[in-house]
Amino acid sequence: MLFASGFYFGEFKKKLMTYLSVILLLIIILSFGIPQLIRVENRFNDNYFGPRTIQGNQITLTWAPQGKGFPLKGTDWHTAMDNCARLDEEGTRLQEAKNIWRLPTKEEIVRSMTRKDKNSKGYIDDEGTAMYEVKPDKETPLWNPHSQVIYYWTNESKGDRAYLVAYNGYILSRIKNSGPEYQGYRCVKTRNI
Repeated sequence: MLFASGFYFGEFKKKLMTYLSVILLLIIILSFGIPQLIRVENRFNDNYFGPRTIQGNQITLTWAPQGKGFPLKGTDWHTAMDNCARLDEEGTRLQEAKNIWRLPTKEEIVRSMTRKDKNSKGYIDDEGTAMYEVKPDKETPLWNPHSQVIYYWTNESKGDRAYLVAYNGYILSRIKNSGPEYQGYRCVKTRNI
C-alpha cells in the first residue's frame, strides 16, 4: 500500500528506488504465495465424491455423496438441517423428512478429519478447542478440494448461532441465517449404505 500510494501521489525521483521497491514487493509475494500454492497443489484428492464411510479415531460414519447432501456451494444452517433430514436412503434426492441423514456434530467432524489420506487424530479438549496430532487439510475423503466450501455446519447450536468446523480443523460459530458460498455442509448417517 505504501508503494502504491507513493506512485499515486508522487514520483520516485530515482529509478533505482523504484526498481528496488518492485523487487521487494515481488519477493514478499513469492515468499508467501509459493508455499501456499505448493500446499494446495499437493492436497490428497482421489476424485471420488460418492458416499464415503470413514472409520477411525473411535468413530464410523457414512458421509453423503456429492449433491443434495454434500453441495458444492454454501447455504444457511436451517437449509442444511432441513436438507439432511429430507435426504433419501442413497443420499441423492430430497423427499419427505425421514431423518435417515443428519448434520454431524463438531466431535464427529473433528474425529473424521484427515491429512494425506490418514486420520489426523483429532479430538475436542475440555475448553472446546479442536486438537490434532497432524493438522488436517481440505482433502478427500471428507472434503472436495475444488469446492469453494471451507466450513461445514454442525447440528450443534446456541441461540441464534450454530457451530462450524473449518477444513483446517478450527471450530467457530456463525449466525444460523448466514449462508455465504463458503459455509456448506455434508450430511452423515451411522448406518452403512
